[in-house]
Amino acid sequence: MQIPKILTGIKGSEGAKKRLGHILNELGEILSPLGYWQTDNLITFGKIQSFLEDERLLACVERHANHEYDKAIIWRTHILTWAASNAASARGDFVECGTHLGFTVAVVCDYLPGALENRKYWCYDLFEGSAYERFDLAGIPPFEFVKKKLSAFPCARLIKGPIQQTLENEAPSEIAFMHLDLNSALAEKAALEKMVPRLSRGAFVILDDYGWHHYRDQKVVADAIFSEHGIHIAELPTGQGMAMIT
Repeated sequence: MQIPKILTGIKGSEGAKKRLGHILNELGEILSPLGYWQTDNLITFGKIQSFLEDERLLACVERHANHEYDKAIIWRTHILTWAASNAASARGDFVECGTHLGFTVAVVCDYLPGALENRKYWCYDLFEGSAYERFDLAGIPPFEFVKKKLSAFPCARLIKGPIQQTLENEAPSEIAFMHLDLNSALAEKAALEKMVPRLSRGAFVILDDYGWHHYRDQKVVADAIFSEHGIHIAELPTGQGMAMIT
């Protein structure tokens, strides 16, 4: 699978952006023998990148990617499948807050079919609004698009609406794995206040926006809530945060 080179959040003149592109291309040529990696705002070299040898992961990403960016975030997706694999030995359901087009849920379900046979995968989102406007869904409403995408996975339970409200009526009693990607500090605060006390021993949490400069408010919220429970979050080079419940 070809991994697209996508960088986001770069500001400046077109001339400056072109210059940056030339510099990165030259850097890539120089460092190519050392396993140069450049995408998703992550530039590395001299790393093994063994997740690219995981044929099952590559096949799942290729099968469920909605667009090129889904392929560009494969390092993040590797972190997710790794955490979900380890969480499979913990008690409770799986949760994703911020399901968007269903890519990561589909990959995790496909990657770990046996682990989800007797669990629910709770999928929260508004399933409407500006977050979907730039994607071609062939005229299908977002909720119906995701519902169809996840129809092959009976464990997936889609819950539509503001998470501050939906969590009051529909939420798991025990959680083994949680992926948080709401792009909003207020929404994530509501989700974490409700969900963190329900994390079982051995559970894993991945916070997608934790280490991204633009979403610093979410890091502040997450640090405060997790620290109340004596849990420390690791910031990863992918921009994610990771926590394990011991």
